[in-house]
Amino acid sequence: MLAARAAGQTWAVIGQVLGTSRQAAYQRFGRGDEPDARPPLAGAAERTVDVLVELAHHRWATVCDRFTERMATSVDAERLATAWTSLSDNIGRYEGTGSAFVRRVGTHTLVDLPVRCEAGEALLRVAYDDAARIAGLFLLPPDQ
Repeated sequence: MLAARAAGQTWAVIGQVLGTSRQAAYQRFGRGDEPDARPPLAGAAERTVDVLVELAHHRWATVCDRFTERMATSVDAERLATAWTSLSDNIGRYEGTGSAFVRRVGTHTLVDLPVRCEAGEALLRVAYDDAARIAGLFLLPPDQ
């Protein structure tokens, strides 16, 4: 539901897809998932490009130093290197980026950054907390 709401879908549409009313959909999924009224973190797009550059240069520890405490317990430099290597094995060397899409969802700022590689594309999605720490980092194929 969070992805649908972040994409601008109404509770009426979500309810229709679920076979229920908009009110029932909201009551079941809406509380706590509504976008925050605060603006996105300033400079989030630029921070995400910086993260991508660090990844492309295999500076795993530098990226991990930006993690929240919770994120650091889930992902270490070795796991980050494995994910990046897997991406590179599938679509080649990093070549450039597209335009970042930045939005506020709940208590986080989310940034989607298209990544162009030799043989395909991917999406780098980074979630930041209000202290500009990385709370989530995903390397996704473009259809995600």
